[in-house]
Amino acid sequence: MTTFRYLVAGFFMGLAELLPGISGSTIALLFRVYEHIVISAKAITSLVFWKNPIQEIKKYEFYKIFLLIFTMGLGVALFSKLIVFIFENYTEVFNLLIAISMILIAIFIYLREQGKIYSVQSLMPLAVGLLVGFLLEKLNITETEISLITLFIAGIIAFSFFIVPGISGSAILVSLGLYEMIIKAIATIDLAILLPFGFGCLISLIILPRIILKIYFNNKVELNNFFAGLIFISGIFLF
Repeated sequence: MTTFRYLVAGFFMGLAELLPGISGSTIALLFRVYEHIVISAKAITSLVFWKNPIQEIKKYEFYKIFLLIFTMGLGVALFSKLIVFIFENYTEVFNLLIAISMILIAIFIYLREQGKIYSVQSLMPLAVGLLVGFLLEKLNITETEISLITLFIAGIIAFSFFIVPGISGSAILVSLGLYEMIIKAIATIDLAILLPFGFGCLISLIILPRIILKIYFNNKVELNNFFAGLIFISGIFLF
């Protein structure tokens, strides 16, 4: 049953990462596999692991992670073309649903685990998130030339939000103006876009388990408020 849980979790995590406002890591928490994923990510990027990989693979039950990654990739492959079809043929409805979901998710993130929602400590990071989202919209990356560096940085940022529970990497891609490009690249296997983006994701995987997660768990409320503001304003701009 435990192995089956990883198979199902991976599938729904893949689907979740395609949809703005829904976090794959939140799905991992739901299926109680998140902690194992983080511990495994830390382990596989350590020197100890590569000195004796076979022993470490057995120790951390990496076969479950491999199964999860496989079904996650399967979920992405099966639904990416469907989402592209809906996006291209029902753009206004699709954008409206994304906007509503992002706004609701942002409100949920801000309100949960809040003691004083109107305190300076709560409102300040929220305001900063709104400002950053506004500036990203004015920057409008889609109107500039998309370079390898841009895709690489987008990969780092998107995967960062994949690891942090409650925050959707796809929502951040919407904020950056790169959501449609990345989804189409996945659906058509456009390696010119996927390789630099994927390399950014890989770098994020190596760095984040040691740095970002530590910051996140020490400043969870403040960071979530910042993310809430960023996602909320991005949803507003989609209307």
